[in-house]
Amino acid sequence: MKKIAFRAITIVVIAFLVSCGNKTKEADELRLQGEFEKAAELYEQAAKHGDGYAWFRLGNCYQTGLGVDKDEERAFDLYKKGAKEDCIQAQVEEARCYIYGKGIEKDEEKGVKMIENLAEESKHPYAKETLASLYIFGIEGLIEKDYKKALTILEECKEEPYGARLLGQLYFWDDGYEIDYPKAMEFFNKAYELGDRYSANLLGYMYQYGKGVSPNIQEAISWYTKAANMRGNTQAMMNLANIYYENDS
Repeated sequence: MKKIAFRAITIVVIAFLVSCGNKTKEADELRLQGEFEKAAELYEQAAKHGDGYAWFRLGNCYQTGLGVDKDEERAFDLYKKGAKEDCIQAQVEEARCYIYGKGIEKDEEKGVKMIENLAEESKHPYAKETLASLYIFGIEGLIEKDYKKALTILEECKEEPYGARLLGQLYFWDDGYEIDYPKAMEFFNKAYELGDRYSANLLGYMYQYGKGVSPNIQEAISWYTKAANMRGNTQAMMNLANIYYENDS
């Protein structure tokens, strides 16, 4: 009887975990389609059952105001809940909140130390990508800009959406590692294919202003539209508006 009861409980637990996983997967798909309110609802349902990744995504909803009213303090609390469930992404975002003073009193030193430890101990791509971004942008008194160090880190993350985009930006910016528009476009396209919709806005910019390619307004509009629709990217919306305004003038 004990074996039967144990098996029954195991089946119930497995079914429960699968259900939570299905909800977060469906929420991710809805988020990428721009259905932010529906995605937030599903993340919340999964989070209440201890899904650390769902806490992370729900926190991101509140931090950005996509699908819910923007609330940085609530976002920080949700990241902490995800962090307690051993979600590396949530731990990274908790650290970023300390660095930039989002929803909590600013403590750059604490946040940087957290990121460095996470990147070193977990080896998780999200932690390493975030550390690379700190070397790209720098933090006065704590981290000097070091594009070569960032590049070395990102080479290990180039199969990840955010890592590929950051690599593209290093080759795209005037004050980046070195200007190489073909490489930038290659990484932006790769990042987009991997699911980073912000890269669509950057590709639109390259086509609009002829960075490494011949200027192509229709192609630019196509990429800006993808960015605006898929991620609610306000910068892409502004870029679209500017194109239409300039062409109507």
